Amino acid sequence: MRSFSPDAIVSFEAAEPPKKGGTLWFVAAVFLMITVIAALVVILQLYFSHERKNVVSSEGMGNAEQLERRLAEQMEAARAAEDSRASRAPDAYELLSEPKLLQAYLSANGGREELFSLETMQLEGQVTWAGQQQTFELFKLNSNLMRLTLNDGERTTAFGFDGQSFWQSTEDESMAGGVSYSLLSLAEQERFFACRRFFDPLMAYALRGQGTLQVIEFGEWQGKTAIRVQLRGASSNRIDVFVSPKTLRVIGLIERVRTTGVERSVAYSDFQNVDGYYIPFRREAMLGGETVYDMKVTSCRPNEDVPSAVFMLPDQLANSAR
Repeated sequence: MRSFSPDAIVSFEAAEPPKKGGTLWFVAAVFLMITVIAALVVILQLYFSHERKNVVSSEGMGNAEQLERRLAEQMEAARAAEDSRASRAPDAYELLSEPKLLQAYLSANGGREELFSLETMQLEGQVTWAGQQQTFELFKLNSNLMRLTLNDGERTTAFGFDGQSFWQSTEDESMAGGVSYSLLSLAEQERFFACRRFFDPLMAYALRGQGTLQVIEFGEWQGKTAIRVQLRGASSNRIDVFVSPKTLRVIGLIERVRTTGVERSVAYSDFQNVDGYYIPFRREAMLGGETVYDMKVTSCRPNEDVPSAVFMLPDQLANSAR
């Protein structure tokens, strides 16, 4: 039979209280942690609930006005995007399509309706002609009539085309007779074809259907990539027009005259906006590889009233020409 001593009993009961106290402390610590976590959760819920209420409250204030403003902004953004798509210039490869090219070209140079309304052009400036710098005044009519007047300070020379005849008048202060008149030969007329043209060949084709478009491809003009448009003119001359794919301006043209084999070329640059029309303020004309003139425009006035008499053949030449 087992027996227990009093010491053993005492020692057992004395060791029990520390074990229970440790357990209570552990339970208390766990409870405290749970309480703290629960409190944090409640605080966070209250905080975010308060923020949501603030947002909802702010949105609720003036909600109709805000909705109307947002709708107006969306509509404006949609219109701007549509306008951007409509006015976006085609990329270079799209320009190889005739409809795309003609539409973009007319739009970039003033618009079809505006160009149709262009009837006269009056240009003034300086020109280097035959190695001599002179002032000039150029009147042009949309039926390709022209009058070019050059002045070097001592002599005034006018060149005109009335639709049938090229003529020249010279007024020299040193001449006793005053003014002399003459008709220009076919060879002499070659120098003035670029001046006579009211529209470049591509513009004349796009607006009036003049000539025949044969080829659209990439080409090169004076070392720069361009869209080369090959046209066949009414006189069966081959005309190569070079269009900048960036600006959609005609920067040059080469015309090969079928009957004589002569090659005419013109370089256009320094385009400026004049009343909505884009006009080249510099034109360099060459004939057979040699420069005829280098013209720099300082003033351009479209649709000015120009008397038709300025283009007409002078009476002194009328009898001999008809």
